[in-house]
Amino acid sequence: MIIRSKRLLATAALLVPGALLAQTLSPSGDAYVSRVFPSVNYGSAPELQLLGPAVPSGPASAYIQFDLTTLPAGTNVANVTKVNLVLYVNRIAAGGTIQVSEALGAWAESGVLASNAPGAGAGVGGPITLPARPGFLSVDVTSSIVKWLNTPSLNNGFVITANGSAAAYLDSTKSVTTSHQAILTFQQ
Repeated sequence: MIIRSKRLLATAALLVPGALLAQTLSPSGDAYVSRVFPSVNYGSAPELQLLGPAVPSGPASAYIQFDLTTLPAGTNVANVTKVNLVLYVNRIAAGGTIQVSEALGAWAESGVLASNAPGAGAGVGGPITLPARPGFLSVDVTSSIVKWLNTPSLNNGFVITANGSAAAYLDSTKSVTTSHQAILTFQQ
């Protein structure tokens, strides 16, 4: 009887609009910019470079954007309990920390350059320690996403920067090796 009740509840949750327990969203754009090559666009690169300011070929920062209008109808911002930005670090050249921040202005995957890239706003949470070897990182970005759902014009995506001498590479939407692009995971 208990198993039948659990199945019935699970089925009901799937059939009731707006009763989503989890939703994932892929980026609408991603790119990185390099201060060493300020007029080069890296919107088609398979990796997003993160190079801290102390790295000789740095700094390089990643930009990731999500189109929140593609969420299912009935997604209620009041019921969003947690949103994580999940990143796949495919290479670590030097350990350290990275920072996720909101981008302070509009940018386009095919047009962002170091010379025209928007700056990074306040950090979303604190610095995140890079893993010792390739793997996933999860960052709570709930406050940014709720703000953007309430005021869509503020959604310019995220800027990810490396601190100090940290150097790492994230999978982009164009990755052909591991293909672990960034995603947002929503919990309602």
